[in-house]
Amino acid sequence: MRYLDVNYEDKEKAKEFGARWNPKEGKWGFEKEEDAQKFLDWKENQKTKVDVSYEDREKAKEFGARWNPKKKKWEFEKEEDAQKFLDWKKNQKNKGEKYYIHKKFAINLDGIVADICIDKGMKGFIFKKLREAYKITEKDKKVSINSLKVVMPYLDFKYLLDKDKENPFNLTKDSKKVFVISSEEVKSDSYEERLRLKRNREFLENLTYYIKKTYGNGKTVKEQNFEDNIEIYPLKYHSFPKDYEANEKNYFSLHSKIYLINEKYAFIGSANLTKQGLKTNYETLFFVNGNIEQNKELIKKLNKFFCDIKEEQRIKKIEFEDNIFNYGKSEKNNIEVTQDIEKNKTEIENDKSLLEKIKALFRV
Repeated sequence: MRYLDVNYEDKEKAKEFGARWNPKEGKWGFEKEEDAQKFLDWKENQKTKVDVSYEDREKAKEFGARWNPKKKKWEFEKEEDAQKFLDWKKNQKNKGEKYYIHKKFAINLDGIVADICIDKGMKGFIFKKLREAYKITEKDKKVSINSLKVVMPYLDFKYLLDKDKENPFNLTKDSKKVFVISSEEVKSDSYEERLRLKRNREFLENLTYYIKKTYGNGKTVKEQNFEDNIEIYPLKYHSFPKDYEANEKNYFSLHSKIYLINEKYAFIGSANLTKQGLKTNYETLFFVNGNIEQNKELIKKLNKFFCDIKEEQRIKKIEFEDNIFNYGKSEKNNIEVTQDIEKNKTEIENDKSLLEKIKALFRV
């Protein structure tokens, strides 16, 4: 005789499998082991299996979900509990927060000390100020740029990064490169912009690889990455985002032009990182030297800005493009690494040394 706990709702089904109530044991008894197993198998099949993201697992538990390690799925005993979770999830999807962009990313500071240039040839102004900041007097000595972090609607990656061409900032493979761009740079209808996007796509495709992640709930995601220390965060663009309304999607609608060099020197103004922006257009740039006491708070906030943007792509409170230039359609130079993650989604994301080893292993 095998005794099992049987829910009130399942007692009739248990009887069909031969169970009888035993008042002394306070449980339902099955004469045959195979009948008890048939009931358990039936019960298992009645559970509702739901894909639950890492961020939602605690909420799923509140609705009664339990993790099944064998099936690698979250299961609900009751269909209505699963539906309650799905209803909650639906209400959370793309749920915005009133003034979210303003509250988290606004920078308002007085008393900044800055130099200004309103002219053509911004590249000359940039390197003049950097040479002054680093006290470089030798004519042929180059400024060493170990880190370039950029907020910019439009970029010409080939012009900026191609080591065999212009490469105006003398960037090397080891230089840290972070680009926060508008999704208008990912897809555009303008003929001139489409030409630039084509150059960007062809140049970056050879530096693109993917890490294929399989999470504990069975969901598989291809995460886009770039070689040569390149990070790109494409913010989705919206002409009239309603940041001031609650429960609206949060669109950054990027238009600022900011260069942060070596995490200490900032250039802020109108010039995009294109050949026209740095050479031929009549532009405006302010130079902010982070060594000056009045400027240290601004440089600190700009560094934090880039950290916060990176975190935003993980928590998804701001709308991002999933893949840049739709490289997922091409298999050229794509590298897939399968990572089974059951408990901690950030396990591989936070292990930078592991990522570097993976990239070095599969570099083409």
